[in-house]
Amino acid sequence: MELVKNVLRYGLTACEFKEVNTIIIQCAWCKKFMGEKAPYNDKGVTHAMCPECLAKELKKMKDLRTLKGKD
Repeated sequence: MELVKNVLRYGLTACEFKEVNTIIIQCAWCKKFMGEKAPYNDKGVTHAMCPECLAKELKKMKDLRTLKGKD
């Protein structure tokens, strides 16, 4: 099932996805494709945070600190 989801998500055929020699990096917040890296033990998808989502989350944290009077 995971293979089917990845094939549909990245527009690859099942054969192409099985032959991918990299790990696909995807933003865990917005699901944006962020690039690829060499695999260590497996092939597939890993997650990170894109710069746009990071900026949004940092702003939220700063706003919360300001509301609590800690800034």
